Amino acid sequence: MAFEIEQEKKKIDFMPILIGLFVVVFVGAAVYYMFFSPTLLITSIVDSSESQLEKSATELNRVRSASSPQSILNNQTFKELRAQVAPLSTSSSGRSNPFQSF
Repeated sequence: MAFEIEQEKKKIDFMPILIGLFVVVFVGAAVYYMFFSPTLLITSIVDSSESQLEKSATELNRVRSASSPQSILNNQTFKELRAQVAPLSTSSSGRSNPFQSF
């Protein structure tokens, strides 16, 4: 009687291999997009912000030239403005010398 002894064949579990491959691909893609991809979006944002800055500067210059302090102070509507609340009374709170003993 002869006994045949066979070694057990090792089963290969593909799930850890697939997860590892996914992690490597994900990290590789993240590194590529962070450091090596073209930066078209950033340059367009910078360009548009510069144009916004220029627009703001021209608007500010237009407003400054249109309204000088003297034209506002001499305006009849500005002269007719009145305070709508009573002025606050000033009262002293606490002692005049806080370090004085009681």
